[in-house]
Amino acid sequence: MKFLARRRGGLVGMLLLICGTGAFAATIKVLWYSYAAPTSTYISGIQDIAANVQNYPNSSGLAWELTFFYPGDTAPDFAAYNVLVIHSGEAFRTQAASGGALAMPNYSGILNNKAAIQAARGERTYLSGTDGDFHALRSDTGLTNQTDPLRWNGALGYVVNAINWTGSGQGLGVVSFVDRDFPGSLWWENANSFLHDELAGTTSGHLENAPSIPTVAATFPLNYGLSSAGLSNWNNSFHGRFSMPIPGYTSIVDSAAGPQFSVTIVTSAHADAAAGPMPLLAFAAASYSVGEKDSALNVEVTRTANARGTISVDYATSDSSAVATSDYTLRTGTLIFADGGTSAKVITIPITADNVAEGNETFSIRLMNPKGAALGAQQQATITIVEEPVTNSSGGGGGGGCAVGNSRTRDSTLPLLLIAALFVVIKRHARSPIQL
Repeated sequence: MKFLARRRGGLVGMLLLICGTGAFAATIKVLWYSYAAPTSTYISGIQDIAANVQNYPNSSGLAWELTFFYPGDTAPDFAAYNVLVIHSGEAFRTQAASGGALAMPNYSGILNNKAAIQAARGERTYLSGTDGDFHALRSDTGLTNQTDPLRWNGALGYVVNAINWTGSGQGLGVVSFVDRDFPGSLWWENANSFLHDELAGTTSGHLENAPSIPTVAATFPLNYGLSSAGLSNWNNSFHGRFSMPIPGYTSIVDSAAGPQFSVTIVTSAHADAAAGPMPLLAFAAASYSVGEKDSALNVEVTRTANARGTISVDYATSDSSAVATSDYTLRTGTLIFADGGTSAKVITIPITADNVAEGNETFSIRLMNPKGAALGAQQQATITIVEEPVTNSSGGGGGGGCAVGNSRTRDSTLPLLLIAALFVVIKRHARSPIQL
């Protein structure tokens, strides 16, 4: 995941991460490339979405810090942003508020900064064959429920999920929507595009209205709250497609034209990772104690910061002064948290009692290899096995002998010495004359 510490610098940024909402900052910096007039309906509509996105019921709670980047602008510091969103190639609603002409697609700001974008580019890229940015402004949806003003299961959810997920990765994420109505709309086919080499020969113009979410991607956070029906009926809005397979990419929305085509692809390495703040997995406490005679100890692992996405983490115990098999039972395994799951997971560790005076002993348990999540501060816990008084059976039947304090064994030497000394005293007195 991308730490805002990189943005703000050093220790101060890291403290903001730790002390902010959910341990990770709840804001992503969005750089939006557009050729629309700054006073256009397109720009004002995107601004409105950005101002309210964190409050949408189905959103992951991320806020957007929005900056527009226009053709002819001085190139920004791309590494200072979490996600670059690229205007779709549609001229709709792009004219100035005063009634100017529609703005024709102009990708010079992207094509002229190939090297800088490549240098800043991170782990997540989202490429869509639809002009979803415009349809999000109109709240287009294919469902019959028109009473929901947000209409999440449609273009709005499609666009917000894309930006939140892509902006939650490490480095500069890239989101691009596309139209095919104007020359150059498929900008990534240009030789100066930073996507040219990896997509060469795989893209084509297209027109369809029946996209479908593949089963394998149905639970991905990218499709959270969406359905195939909700992605349909946008007035034939899917205008580009990709010939699959493409190395490094997976389809999250298939084309109805055939299984070899996709209308939305994403970089595959993190496709099932959560959008928004990275979920954090940690032990509920940094240390635990358990009596030597207790049968077992329950250790809890908690999930915080984000409930979106299915995530997992491995765990394993490790010896210290306490040794597996003789003091406790070795435990290794994997914990899986389902999408939306917030309940703590419990690891049960059996404890072994013995009759050896060893004092308190310790061992540890740690979390490792998180998938779709990050480890919190308490990724290792120390467990202390507290020694308890040992009760032993007496020797010689009938309760002979002495026990001192909490001694684990009875010392038979002391009684024998006392008896011998008493015998000597009696013997001496028997030999001495009786004094009257």
